[in-house]
Amino acid sequence: LHNIEPKKRAEYIKNICSVLNKNGKLLVCSFSKDDLLFQGRESLYFQDLDNTVYPLEEKDFQKLFGKYFKIEKTEKVYMGRKGKRKRERWLCLMEKK
Repeated sequence: LHNIEPKKRAEYIKNICSVLNKNGKLLVCSFSKDDLLFQGRESLYFQDLDNTVYPLEEKDFQKLFGKYFKIEKTEKVYMGRKGKRKRERWLCLMEKK
């Protein structure tokens, strides 16, 4: 999700809904805007990967998925490292309505 431009996310979510059964589960892992690498920025371009990342905040999951999914659990987790810093990510478990 964090690699999808914000203006294209609604279409992406509709596509997920089209292949997921009712009551189907979806687990999303995304970079957090609170991660020291992003420092609250809306996006960050990685030149070596030629890739832009769009990190999320906890409230974004309800805003993006709430129409189609019941959010069961959102949790900040620490996965990987950048030097000595742990990388903050969001895990969001949801169920299709």
